[in-house]
Formats: sequence, structure tokens, C-alpha cells
Amino acid sequence: MCWSNTDSIPLPKQEPFRPLFVSVKGQICHKRTVSRSLCFIDIAEPTSSGRPPPSPSSPSPAAQSGASHPPLIGLAFNAQYLRPQDDVDGSSDQHEATSFTTTVTSSVHVAVYKALKLGDVIAAWGFPEQNRSPRNFTLRVHGYRVLRQWGGSDGDFQCLVNQYLKTHHEMFTAGAAAAAAEAANGGDVCINGEGDAAAVDISRLCKFFTTSGVCYRSNCQDLHVADPHVRAKWESMMTHRRTEASRLADDPHPTDGKLPETKRAALFCDWLVSIYGVDYLSSGSGVIDVAGGRGEVAFELTVIRGIPATVIDPRPMKLNKAQFRWLASERSMTRMQSVAFLHGSIPQIRDILDESFFGRADPSETPSRLSLFERCSVIVGMHPDEATGILVDMAVRFGKPFAVLPCCVFGHLFPERTITVTAGEGEGGAARQSQERPVKTYDDLCEWIRQRDTQLRVERAFINTRGKNQILYTRRGGTERAAE
Repeated sequence: MCWSNTDSIPLPKQEPFRPLFVSVKGQICHKRTVSRSLCFIDIAEPTSSGRPPPSPSSPSPAAQSGASHPPLIGLAFNAQYLRPQDDVDGSSDQHEATSFTTTVTSSVHVAVYKALKLGDVIAAWGFPEQNRSPRNFTLRVHGYRVLRQWGGSDGDFQCLVNQYLKTHHEMFTAGAAAAAAEAANGGDVCINGEGDAAAVDISRLCKFFTTSGVCYRSNCQDLHVADPHVRAKWESMMTHRRTEASRLADDPHPTDGKLPETKRAALFCDWLVSIYGVDYLSSGSGVIDVAGGRGEVAFELTVIRGIPATVIDPRPMKLNKAQFRWLASERSMTRMQSVAFLHGSIPQIRDILDESFFGRADPSETPSRLSLFERCSVIVGMHPDEATGILVDMAVRFGKPFAVLPCCVFGHLFPERTITVTAGEGEGGAARQSQERPVKTYDDLCEWIRQRDTQLRVERAFINTRGKNQILYTRRGGTERAAE
């Protein structure tokens, strides 16, 4: 791995920390994000040609000197430690090289994770942290600079990824052998049910060992248990924790009784029928399913309930295993017949719904795109992601009721989205002042959807499923008016 001295990099103003400040250079071979403010990137030794790191069959000089595999360095990008421009010494050029300002460090996911690509060669500087993995060490990054962007072919890119996987396979193989040796020496590892697994406190299990069978932490204080029954209990506990953490305050459904995500489309369609009724949903051109993906909602509406629906999504519809089984059982269809039936019974416009959607229409389309929206009954979307905003806007534009299950926010893709919030009550009970705030969280997105209807007729409901299960909708007749 290439090391650099600290003469050419920005240094922290705090004098005691200067001797610990180091710089490394390498090629990105793996990325993973944890949250908006934390992500990790692994770098390996680059070659002069910019091609992927050498394989173990042709080891690098570092590997020949004693390492069994190409060295890896983990980079931890944490918004808490990334230095703003006014907290380092150096010239203005060096400040620009850090690539960070006080306005972007709060969103590492956008400023770092999405900006850096696999194959890029970067230089990073900061403080080394305690080694808790098979990597040479982990660097707490204070700044970085892109030295060379990835410009290789697809084949070289695949070689880069394959090399990383091969290297980590060797690491995990070595780690598994170490775990077995620990068990043989009377450690706290329980293999295949040996030991008192029934009495294990699952809250104390090591998540690294439980999920992968390997833990590289030399001083790990958690329990290493390989019994499959204990692991099943631990996974159940973690699922409950995640479900409880994602549960909204007003959600009336208990955490333990929530159905899996595979039931979401059926539950959503049952809810649609209960609110709008079959006759209303079937009126006109029927339901428009925006960003329908595989067509799960449209399948539930059209095939199961006889309600016409049209899918708008650039991806082709695709049956899942449960749908294949249903068609084989209820309609006695083979797989080929089922695929033909899907595309013959559910209309689809393979395009992205955006502002230029109607301008891209094919004159041969029947009905026309404009007529489809003018005559539809309801516009719906189940986790439509980037299409959430345009779905609501089209419903308001054409005066149609809508029902959407919002999920991802994508604040970096839509920086223009803002919500109006009140700053607080003045003295003597004076009127509160309003201010605009960018949409960054799930709650912000829901409020933004509510404010898109200027008459504030958007209501809320919940379906009994895991994950984001809140529906924002308007009732029939509440928004209907002549199309603009």
C-alpha cells in the first residue's frame, strides 16, 4: 500500500494530533453504506496502469514480503470526523482537495458514497483506528482526493470485483480455521449444538460470527455460537427489533402481528377496494399503477379481482413464483401460458412518468396517454421511489384521487422539494412564522405529499405489513375536477 508523508496534505490545527495524521493511496474495490452520515470503502494497492490489483497467483511486492494476500485498507467516512475547510491548515488548493465543506459533511451518503466509484484511485488522510478486521488497518478519514477516475473496460471492472471477492474468500477461509481452533481450545464457540446452547443469552451474541461464522476481532467480548437453533432465535429477535424501529407512532398494527412484505400488494389492493369500491375502480380506463415494477399490484387488481389496471414502468412485468402457482392452480396454465396471459391481460406503458411523458407518446398507442389519465379512476403507487412526486402531481393536475405508499426519500435527487414549517409562537401568542425546509426524511416526504394538495384533503391509513406501510390518499370526488 502506498503511504505518503504529511507535508502535502491538510493538517489539523490541534497540535497534539499532528504526529498521528497519515495518508494512504489505493484503488476502490468495495463500498458499503450504513447511514446518511457513515459509509465504508475498501481500497487495495493500485498498479501504474490503473488496472485491478494483482491476484494472489501473481502477488504484489507487499504480498511477497510476507502477506498472504493483497493488502486492504478500510476507510471510514463519518460526518462527525470529516473536517470542514476552516479546521485545517494549508493553502487554498489543499482545502479544495479535501472535497468537503460544512454543508455536505452531514450527508456522507451523497458526498462520498455516490461520488466515488469502484475502480477510482484516491488518496485519503486521517487517523488510523484499532484494527478490527483482516484489513491492514482502518483509517478514520478527514479528507480525500480523487487521483484517477475509473476508465477501464467492463472486463477490467469485473476483474476488479472478482479479485476483491477472491481475496476476501481467502480471508474468511483463514478466519473459519481460526474459529475452529478456538473451539478446539475450549473457547466460547459452540459448533453444531455442542455446549449448552439452550442457555445462551441471544442478546449477547456476536453479530459478525452469527451472520458469517467468522469474527476477526481479537478482543471480542460477545458470544460465538454456531448452533442453528440459536441463530434462528437471534434472527427472529433482530427482525422484531428492525420492525419495531421502523414502526410509525400512529400505526395501529402491533409489531408481532405484521405480515411479511410478500403480502403487501394483496393487502394494498384489499384496502383500495374497501375505500373506493370495485365499481369505481373499474370505471373509465381503470387504475393507473405508477412504477409498478413486476406488476404485482396490477396482477392483484386485474387477475385476482377483475379490476382493469395499466402499469407505467420501463421495466417489463414479470411473474413471481406465487403467481405462477396461482395461475397453474386456478387457471390450469403452464409457465409459457402464464407469461403470455400476463402480458395479454395487463396493459403496460414501458416508459418513465415525468414531465415529458405525454410528449414521448407513440401515436399508435390505444388509448392515448392523455386519454388514459383523463379517464382513469385512481392513480396508485406502491413504493414508487423516484416517481412518488410526479404521481401526486399528475393526480392533482388531472383531478383524480390517488393512493401511494411512500418509501425512499431521494432527497439528493430532488433538492428543490421543500415543506412549509412553523418556526414557533411569538410573544403574547403572536402568529407563528413559517419557513421552508428541504425534504430529507420520510416524515418530510409524507408532509410534502400532503402539502401538494393545496386544500389539504390528503388522509392517512396503514396496512398490516412490515416495512413502510403508511398510505397517503385522497377519496373519490374529493379532488375530481376538469383537467388543466
